[in-house]
Amino acid sequence: MVSFYKRRTPGDHSPELRQSDLERILALQPDGIAWLHSTEADAPLLEELQRRRIPLVTTMRQIAGMNLPLIREDNHIYASMVLSNFEARGHRRIGLMARSREDEYFKAKLQAFEEVAPSFNVQVRREDVFYIPGSDMSAEHQGQALQEFLEARPGLTGFLVIAATGIRPVLALYQSPLASRLKELSVIMNVLDGVEVPALPGGETLATIYPPLEKLGEQLVHYLTAKVKGEANPVLPRLTPILQDGDSLKRI
Repeated sequence: MVSFYKRRTPGDHSPELRQSDLERILALQPDGIAWLHSTEADAPLLEELQRRRIPLVTTMRQIAGMNLPLIREDNHIYASMVLSNFEARGHRRIGLMARSREDEYFKAKLQAFEEVAPSFNVQVRREDVFYIPGSDMSAEHQGQALQEFLEARPGLTGFLVIAATGIRPVLALYQSPLASRLKELSVIMNVLDGVEVPALPGGETLATIYPPLEKLGEQLVHYLTAKVKGEANPVLPRLTPILQDGDSLKRI
């Protein structure tokens, strides 16, 4: 039996909850485990599962100090897809919203943009990255900071929200004195599995980029099944992300 897991309470890293999660997992006696949205805080639990020789595969990010197989979308294809769509609509300078560059998931995404950007007529400057602080993981209190960030960069015409919760302050600015600027700004939202895509004020749709969720699930099962059967070195796939057009992706 292959099981899929993610933390029930992501912000709670207490030993008590970790033990509860471990007991919940072991009670099902899985043959293999796909751990969704792995974070550094999951390392002790994953190390314990690894110690018990249960085949593991993770999504989203590598965990420092752990050699776990990782399945996620190809970051270079991801960055190229975003930039080509902005470029085709006349954009020449875009901003990004991420979390700490110390986070492996966001670091890998940002590095991919820096590496492929020279092949496009779209600038992606380091100073044009808005970082959501770790003290506000939900980004509920970033409206003022994001407003100041955009006001200081009148040349930005496009914006990619890599940290999905960052769409909250973006939507809030549609109801602020910056509303006219937001209505001219092209926005793409990064979607992770389980993340609901909101509508823009007025019912307009958000352009999105997301992993191929069905294919991702198939590959997780395929890889774990091969490991459970004892097949030597099953190949980790390179998945192609999907970009869905929306009203928020505009021509200029």
